[in-house]
Amino acid sequence: MSNDIRDNNTDDKKNSLQNLRQLWAKNDIERSAERSRKKLERLIDEEHFEEDLKHRAKLREKEREELRNSRSQRSKSSKRSSSGSGEATPVSIYEAKASAGKKKEKRRRRESFVSRTVRLVKGLSKAHKELAARTYVTEEQEKEVYAKVFRDAWGPLLMAFDNLKETLWDFICKVSRDTWDIVIFFANLIRRIGYYLSVIFDWVSDKIWDIIFIMDQHKRRLFMTFSSVVSATAVVLIIISSVSAYEYSYYGKKLGTAKSKQEVYRTIEVLGDKLSEVTGANINLDVRRDIQFSRVFGFKLDVDSSDEILNVLNYMKDLQATGYAIKINGETAVILESEDVAKAVIAAFRDDYAGDRAGVEYISITFLETVTIDEAQVLLGDIWNADDALRYLETGSAVPLEEGQEAHALIHIHSVETATYEEDVPFENEYIENSSIYEDERTLVSAGVNGKELVVAEIVRENGVEQDRTIISSTRMSNPINAVYYQGTKPIPQTIGTGTFIFPLDSTTQWFQSAYFGERYGIAGVAEVHGGNDYACPEGSHVYASDGGVVTFAGYTSGYGYMVQIDHGGLYETIYAHCNELFVHTGDSVYQGQHIANSGNTGISTGAHLHFEVRYKGYPIDPDSVLYW
Repeated sequence: MSNDIRDNNTDDKKNSLQNLRQLWAKNDIERSAERSRKKLERLIDEEHFEEDLKHRAKLREKEREELRNSRSQRSKSSKRSSSGSGEATPVSIYEAKASAGKKKEKRRRRESFVSRTVRLVKGLSKAHKELAARTYVTEEQEKEVYAKVFRDAWGPLLMAFDNLKETLWDFICKVSRDTWDIVIFFANLIRRIGYYLSVIFDWVSDKIWDIIFIMDQHKRRLFMTFSSVVSATAVVLIIISSVSAYEYSYYGKKLGTAKSKQEVYRTIEVLGDKLSEVTGANINLDVRRDIQFSRVFGFKLDVDSSDEILNVLNYMKDLQATGYAIKINGETAVILESEDVAKAVIAAFRDDYAGDRAGVEYISITFLETVTIDEAQVLLGDIWNADDALRYLETGSAVPLEEGQEAHALIHIHSVETATYEEDVPFENEYIENSSIYEDERTLVSAGVNGKELVVAEIVRENGVEQDRTIISSTRMSNPINAVYYQGTKPIPQTIGTGTFIFPLDSTTQWFQSAYFGERYGIAGVAEVHGGNDYACPEGSHVYASDGGVVTFAGYTSGYGYMVQIDHGGLYETIYAHCNELFVHTGDSVYQGQHIANSGNTGISTGAHLHFEVRYKGYPIDPDSVLYW
């Protein structure tokens, strides 16, 4: 019974496998048939396209031939019309005279454009006279005469122009055909590339299906092979790891043997700053840079545990190492890991105080102390970091100085340099008396300009601080231009109100009245009462006291900006608002015409202007009613 069941199972497997093979074979036949059908369609499309292209070329050639024939027929018909009639027409008369003239005249073989144009003008003039002498001439005959003149004078040029047009048209047609051929070529190229790519894709897909079929047939054998390879690889790796280890050393000094690099890395990371604290020295230990590893093989290797690695690193301060000491006057200042690093530290110190600068040439650079670099056998923990060593030589402290601490350099550089630089020559002020302005006023006429001198000096420095300077030469490059001021000589009037109000701006100031006293719409679009006049003027224009009085306010307000308010007595006050600079203070006595401020654009303002306001008994009044123009 069991044998029958086993036979039935075997038959079922064979049947299913045979059905699977038949299905794959059917799919292969269908894919091959589909590829053949697509290839046949592409070949048919190519044949139709080439036939269509040839047909279009024949049509273009036929059109061009018809165009040539029509041109030749038009020229023949024009000749027959001119010679067919028996009676003498204006055209025939002109042709006879032109032919007679041609026999007598001996022209050069080739005429220039200018001579042909002159002949054209003469021919047109002559034809016009002959046509005017005849009693009756039709419009067609007149056109024919003029056309004959044009053909006789400019015939070669017109023919050349026609040839040029025909040649240009042929060129455009050829370029178009060539361009179209190029486009068709690249289209066919892309199509063929796509075809070959599809063939390659079909071939790859067929191979993949074959591989899948083979793997399905031998999946148990493949699985066993893969498992064996993975197991063998794992066994080899385990054996190699069990008989190998890493010796780790610091700059050639062997420290111990570890099972893996990661154990040493983890130990250093866990140790962190504890190593510097335990050793009591500045140790800049970079594990991946300073620790070297070498692989060793053997049975029963003595490897360090994590605690043993930690202990070895903790006692690294006891390791003897070769360092290079920077000595000052024979005393060791700092110890570096190599001679190159020590030289780099001294070079960096020198560059900080006597480095290259534009326009400076050094005569001498010397150390005031005796500085040497000597090899020394030191403890590993006594080796300095380069940055800390440089800071210690410059400030006397290995850590950054706090605010208020004074630096004490251990080395002093004495430098003598020749510096070339430009120096300003200050200008002076000149004053010209002017009786039109008051005694306490000065008006700038022209600004001063400093001159320039090219100076060559010998400078002595110590650690960059100048100790002495000797001028070697000085060349004047430009002379200073003095500033010129008008100094007022006009007596200052009394600082009391006169009852007469003058215009608050200078007569030379360009201004216009941008707002008037009375009701208006403000910036927010709300109707309001404007308490004075606005005079638009350049920012910085001089503002003068309209009358004498006492300044009751000089300062900044939120609406008027910088403003001055003056009490003139007699219940009159004036306000000067939106200024950018004030020259008086609260409590000052001012006289009429005194320069009290400069106009500006401060406070609530839409542009540079002066707001001038006159108040009587504390209420604004129209300034135009009291101003004296």
